[in-house]
Amino acid sequence: WSTKKEQNAQSAKDYQLAIRLTSKYDDDTDADREAEGVEKNPYAAWEWGSALRGAGDYEGAAKVHLMAANAFDGIGDPARGVISSL
Repeated sequence: WSTKKEQNAQSAKDYQLAIRLTSKYDDDTDADREAEGVEKNPYAAWEWGSALRGAGDYEGAAKVHLMAANAFDGIGDPARGVISSL
């Protein structure tokens, strides 16, 4: 049996991979693919950040939530952008 923290860590890895796979360019760095994926789907990025927080990676969660906040603003959802910034 895995603990909740381990489950969140696995979920975070899964979200990170899914975000990377949404990039249309294969030759980008992982960071570039993640940035593009977050821009395309800030909702998944929010979930990724929440999973990181649940796994105890608070710095990683803050970074991803900030990226999601900027992306929400970019898609015209400023309310979620504010929530992501908290």
